[in-house]
Amino acid sequence: MSNPDWPPQPPEGAKPNFNDPGAANWRYQRYKYEQYQAGKQQEDILSFETWKERYFDPASLGGRPGRPGGSEQVAARQALLREGFQNVENVELGGRYPDLVRYNPDGSIDYAEVGEMLQNGMPQARERAKLKNEISALSENDTVTFVDKMDITRRITYRRGDDVETKSFGSGD
Repeated sequence: MSNPDWPPQPPEGAKPNFNDPGAANWRYQRYKYEQYQAGKQQEDILSFETWKERYFDPASLGGRPGRPGGSEQVAARQALLREGFQNVENVELGGRYPDLVRYNPDGSIDYAEVGEMLQNGMPQARERAKLKNEISALSENDTVTFVDKMDITRRITYRRGDDVETKSFGSGD
């Protein structure tokens, strides 16, 4: 039996403001279309109710629901979820919002950022600027790990006091 809602079409018209009628429906249509474009099947995407509760409602209240990025970043973040991290982006660290966090039994926190690593093993400049702010706000036993979205084995773990401009993948990270 065919489903008239699949494959999804992009939403019509201009993106409405959060408080406009139909704002959630427009954004959900965009979500379905983007998931379809990324190769997801209908059974792999969130229901409207789950999506709305997880993404639209927090954003409409001024929060920062997960902004997963492109397919490589989504895949990298999924792998980190299997390592015990949580997708958050509403946890503040040094005025920035890390992609993921993992709370440790000793009370410390492991933060993670997923992005593009340059061939020289350094995060891109904009990533380094974000990391610099985050590193300065780490508590004594906390870490922030930058994970290359193209190869999650390429990681740099920073601790309080580390210099993001000199530490690179393979330099004793």
